[in-house]
Formats: sequence, structure tokens, C-alpha cells
Amino acid sequence: MTCEVKVIEDSINPYNKVRLTTLQIRYWRAIHGEFMTHRVFSRNASSSRAIPIKKFISQVWNDPAMPVHWGKNQAGMKARSELTPLQIKLCKFLWISASKVACIFAYLLSVIGLHKQIGNRILEPWQYISVIVTATEWDNWFELRNHPDAQPAAPDLRKDRCQRPLRPR
Repeated sequence: MTCEVKVIEDSINPYNKVRLTTLQIRYWRAIHGEFMTHRVFSRNASSSRAIPIKKFISQVWNDPAMPVHWGKNQAGMKARSELTPLQIKLCKFLWISASKVACIFAYLLSVIGLHKQIGNRILEPWQYISVIVTATEWDNWFELRNHPDAQPAAPDLRKDRCQRPLRPR
């Protein structure tokens, strides 16, 4: 799974006709920083400090988050071309293997008695994050997601990467 989008509320103010949309989104935690840069969003996100290590171990072990685009190394911030299918297969195997090793270490840290606020950090590269977001202004987000330099895994809320694509009207 890469991302999920669910419309929680969608209403239009009868006085000024402004549309207010609230979404529940689940996406790869690694791109959460990009989502946080949009200050027109009111949002609240799940916390690694609040969720038990066992729950994150289960998510990472059974459904590790991973890139949707396996970009070939090159100069710059964006990989324009993808690896070959064989290279992608090998990368996915190594990525999933690394997630299993991280689960084992997170489990061992929890057995020792380490608090989840630290132990869960080991699992973050393979975690999904759940976010509730409310906004009236979505255009900037969609314009940036359509840019050629956009991070491929960032939830654009419309493409086939999401199970329930959405573009607020």
C-alpha cells in the first residue's frame, strides 16, 4: 500500500461559498516533512512517541512503507529515470530485508525496556503516518505535486497511488 485518502468532511460555507475539506490520509512517513511545509493546512498527525512499539513492529513487518519510484542515482534532488526491473527487484528485496532487521532490533530494545519514543525511531523509514488535515486552499499543494521535481511518494491525493483519489473542488 502506498497511501490512503478518506474524506471526513466536505462542506461549503453558505455565506461566502468557501469550501472546507477535511481528509484522513495515510502515507509514507519519510515524506511527512514535505507535507508539513504547507502552512495553509490545519493538521494533526500520529506520533511515534504515542504508539506502542509492538504496533509499529507489526505494521513494518507486515506492510513496510517503501518508495514508489526507484530512481537511478544522478546529480540533483530528483532521480529522473528509474532503475532496471531487475535492479528494482533487488532494491525491494534489500529494503524489505532491512525493515525486518529493524523490527528485530526494535523488539530487542523493547525487551530491554527502552521507551517507545526512542525505540520506534528505528522503524520510521518503513512506517506510514496517519494525518487529519483540514483546508480551504489546496491549489498550491496540487501545483507542487504536479511539478516534475516533486517527490514521487508525496501524497498528491489524486493519482493511482492512492486508493481513494481526491481533488477537492
